[in-house]
Amino acid sequence: MRQNTHIRKETDLQEAVEVSPVPLQTATEHDDRVADAKHQRVHREDHQRLRPSPDQDGLTICAGGASMTETIAAIQTESFSAEGGERWRTRDIEQILQMPTTSVLVASQGFEPLGFSMMRWAADEAEVLLLAVRPRFQKTGVGTALIRASVAHVLTQSVKRICLEVRANNKSAHALYTKHGFRQIGRRPNYYRLANGEAIDATTMAKTIG
Repeated sequence: MRQNTHIRKETDLQEAVEVSPVPLQTATEHDDRVADAKHQRVHREDHQRLRPSPDQDGLTICAGGASMTETIAAIQTESFSAEGGERWRTRDIEQILQMPTTSVLVASQGFEPLGFSMMRWAADEAEVLLLAVRPRFQKTGVGTALIRASVAHVLTQSVKRICLEVRANNKSAHALYTKHGFRQIGRRPNYYRLANGEAIDATTMAKTIG
């Protein structure tokens, strides 16, 4: 199903998290519930401040900054395995999003965040630093919406080319980016370091957009 999206600019918000009591459960289950409640509450408060107009299919893409850090960290934790070498530390996400030439787009339905694209730009070139979709929403068009929105977003910065890096063995990601006009331009040996010590190459891809 084709999903309509629109982009809007976030406003600053103060993070306030309330977690309802939970029944007896394992520590892992409790931690997962706390993390999910936290990033959904932060995202929900941001939407309430923005007072969005719902679109036809309910998919909204919000352009944000460092105030979205907790949401981004929660989505990447769910999307990337701890062993894969792709996760960023939360403080690194926050620091880079404080830079004026970086931005993040968060896709959501209602108040539920589904995925994000984090990017930066310099001169006439942009780079997608991270793009992730929560597992249960993959292959539903969210990734496609984020790629298209990312291209449209950096075009406003007079960017002519957008680049990204992806694990050489990530076939689904390669297929998605290739479908949207990205082509391989290089390879970085041993770029991703796995938890078990194994190293995996990164494929560099790019798309001319301007």
